[in-house]
Amino acid sequence: MVKKIFLFFIFFNFSVNSFAKENKCNFLCKSAIALSFSLTFDKFLREENLEHKFSMKDEIQKYFEPLGRRSAGFYLAGSSFLIGLISQDSRLKKISFKLLEGSILSDLSVKILQKTFGRERPMKGGGDPMKFFSGGNSFPSSHSLHIWTIAKIFSQYYPNYKYLFYSIAFITSLSRVLDDFHWTSDVVFGAISGIIIGKIVHKENKNFSIFPLMEKGKYKFTLLIKLKI
Repeated sequence: MVKKIFLFFIFFNFSVNSFAKENKCNFLCKSAIALSFSLTFDKFLREENLEHKFSMKDEIQKYFEPLGRRSAGFYLAGSSFLIGLISQDSRLKKISFKLLEGSILSDLSVKILQKTFGRERPMKGGGDPMKFFSGGNSFPSSHSLHIWTIAKIFSQYYPNYKYLFYSIAFITSLSRVLDDFHWTSDVVFGAISGIIIGKIVHKENKNFSIFPLMEKGKYKFTLLIKLKI
């Protein structure tokens, strides 16, 4: 049965990898299929996961869980800018601002979506995957949304390494399910949302920009919205 869990994740991982090459319709169709599948089998996948513990779970959690934290994008943005500045790499400096925008949008999206859906986490909801609007914060997975935003941004600037970025995001998302912090559909929806945010911030002609601003010795973030009149 454990094989079925990994077959699903492999299916979803390769589906996501092909999103970048396809149009919006195919992206939405594949997203809907993956989300519907995961929502349908949430309980079954959790039961199989709890019954058949994965031997490398602790190692995956140790090395990959930090990559999905909300602070990871900000650290990567700062590191990318510093390295780009030292090496005079304009692409890295551009990536740093995209990561900054993506991290802020991801953080806002997670808070709004989790507050809206209020889904209970697996260990708190009595094993009922349909406990939405109960004041919980499980849907979507914050780790999944953040890491897929980062992976999508990097993959658009380094397309030759996109499978590496997607694989890291996939394993990070997997760790949240293996540790029973999230339902499978939580990380699937988080991945879909992260990919969308990564696509949005990559656009050069978008109608908004987010940039840091220092005021009275404190750093703040400013949202600039462009209006056509």
